[in-house]
Amino acid sequence: YVAVNNVLHVLVQELAGNRVLDDILRRLREKVALYRHQQLYEPHRFDASMREHREILEALRRRDPDAAEDCMKRHLDRQCRALVHLYETRDVGE
Repeated sequence: YVAVNNVLHVLVQELAGNRVLDDILRRLREKVALYRHQQLYEPHRFDASMREHREILEALRRRDPDAAEDCMKRHLDRQCRALVHLYETRDVGE
């Protein structure tokens, strides 16, 4: 899953054609890599992530950029919230 997930994210970034954003996201992904993998073990996060990816891909297949953007924003927001939650709970436990 992790390898395919990375390929999907890189592909979407490349399709966006924004080199500055691509560079920022690549660096950010490197910094949060450990937490990104761990958050998939949080209850329901893996299934939610898969559903979010399907929604993004479906919007891309329909060639609906507005829907794709909305789906991507929701996915990134949910992933960010999961990462923050994981970071906060791991930090408290240490």
